[in-house]
Amino acid sequence: MNKKIIPIIGFCCLVLASCGDSSVSDAQATYCQELAKLEQALANFRGISANSTVKDLKQAQQEVRSAFANVKQAASKLKEAQVEQLETSQQNLEKAVSDIPEDSTLAEALTSVTDQVKTFSETRQKLFSSANCNP
Repeated sequence: MNKKIIPIIGFCCLVLASCGDSSVSDAQATYCQELAKLEQALANFRGISANSTVKDLKQAQQEVRSAFANVKQAASKLKEAQVEQLETSQQNLEKAVSDIPEDSTLAEALTSVTDQVKTFSETRQKLFSSANCNP
């Protein structure tokens, strides 16, 4: 083998190896950012009050759904990201909102979803902490 090629191959391997670390740290950063955005969506959901409208509630639900989809997408790029428990919490929240009877007041609706929002938020916080994300 040509002696000039060996250093070039070694350099290429080194560059590729450093790119791998960068892509993992980029994926980790994206995952943490999406978890933070999910918390903001949950905060908006928790901000729904008796003075809000059903439209506000449905909009907040859509924001949480969208933010969770982004977390799930970011997590797919990390081997160690475990979002199954978060997905279960999100599905429980979706069900709680969809189970609200049409003739319910907004106060009744909020009462029925409060526990699910709390559980979802706590699960998200555990993932945020376990991923060593910075607040």
